[in-house]
Amino acid sequence: MTELEQAVLRLQKGDQEAFELIYRTTRPIVAAVIRKYNRNQEDYEDIIQETYIKVHQNIRQLQEPGKVQPWINRIAANIAIRSNMKKNPALFSQLEGDEEDAPLEFEDENEEYNPEAVADKKAVAGIVDEIMNLLPEDQRTALWMVYGQGVKIREMAESLGVSENTI
Repeated sequence: MTELEQAVLRLQKGDQEAFELIYRTTRPIVAAVIRKYNRNQEDYEDIIQETYIKVHQNIRQLQEPGKVQPWINRIAANIAIRSNMKKNPALFSQLEGDEEDAPLEFEDENEEYNPEAVADKKAVAGIVDEIMNLLPEDQRTALWMVYGQGVKIREMAESLGVSENTI
């Protein structure tokens, strides 16, 4: 059993000094995960802090101490993505395909405005937003990572420490 795994077990039993070892050991990789999903330097320290607060609050839920780094990475990624989403909100309908594939409000500057197409697009976007809000946070985050930020499923699986099938 590694020193990190022992620290996890000690922290789960209430030894608060073990938290510093967990923090010191996992922080470099967590920092890289955060930079990957949120490039805003102003948010960086806040995301680090929020990540480790959640780690401390939820450490007893971690059943396999050997997977502490992927577990913390997943927490950091979710917080970084959520922070990014709050600052740069986008409708799900804006995330799909190329601009050429999307229905346009104006087909050409010389052509007539089509209010029916605009109404349809807004209705679909509203429905998709409602459905997204019904999904659990981890599924919503995964969809945002793939469709909103263009993260490859393989990369996401590696950074979160899970299989591609899980993603």
